[in-house]
Amino acid sequence: METTLRCPRDGAELSARHLGGRIHGFRIEACEKCKGTWFDRGELRRVTHDAAIERMIRDYAASAPNPIACVRDGSPMKRRKIEDVEIDVCAKCGGFWVDGGELEALEAAARDVETGEKGHPSLYQALSPRDVAILAWIAPDTLTKLQHETSRGQF
Repeated sequence: METTLRCPRDGAELSARHLGGRIHGFRIEACEKCKGTWFDRGELRRVTHDAAIERMIRDYAASAPNPIACVRDGSPMKRRKIEDVEIDVCAKCGGFWVDGGELEALEAAARDVETGEKGHPSLYQALSPRDVAILAWIAPDTLTKLQHETSRGQF
């Protein structure tokens, strides 16, 4: 019997949402109240199609005081800030909590890079030197693609 997972922000019961196809699909848990989402280890990679990003978030999360606990095992969560988005990470099980609107903010930043939207710095330009160094070390192909996408001229 599967235990009921509760939202770490408001205590509401998390509901399951199926992503992908029938064969290769998977389930994520989401809070209907605050719109936050829980990703078990490997699920964020499947959503973003980038294993390096999931590793970077997990491995470089800081153990600063965090008011929430892991929805799976109750362990204290760590935080990883990327641009203006804070993602909570469980060091024990490797799961991620993403508050409502945060996934959309990350997706919007990625879209800005792809479309070359003017008036906003590109995702590459917005990265701190530390994040660029981490990307170069962990995911050089991702960094190269990011640099290439931001250097393309507008037609």
